[in-house]
Amino acid sequence: MKKKESTKELVARLLGEPVKNIEFDNNFISFEFDGRKIKDRIVLKREPHVGEWAKNKDKVFIDEGLRRKTSIEAISLHEAIEKHLHERYGLRTQKEAHQIAEKKERAFLKSKGGNWRSHQLTVYWLWHKKGEK
Repeated sequence: MKKKESTKELVARLLGEPVKNIEFDNNFISFEFDGRKIKDRIVLKREPHVGEWAKNKDKVFIDEGLRRKTSIEAISLHEAIEKHLHERYGLRTQKEAHQIAEKKERAFLKSKGGNWRSHQLTVYWLWHKKGEK
């Protein structure tokens, strides 16, 4: 009988999992992660947060105030990964799932030649304008 992974072991394993075959097409993001093919619709709209995901729907919402294509794509990837981890494993969005999604977001930006610090500042100021702390 196989031993069940602890949350700590699961997070460590998922932090090491690569995100493969990332594609953006007609307001959709698709990629492979955690042995699964994940596909979500990207919806740009006025959003109370910079990015969110919909429960029980294959959608991620990105605030229309985010202008840079690479930032929109990076946040979309982050939200889709958080959604997957929450739904599949019950990981907490503001803790474990966020930690994993942020690492994958950072790796994505690096692969695109993007600047993590610049991206963080863009997201921070948009978040700040929305009254987040």
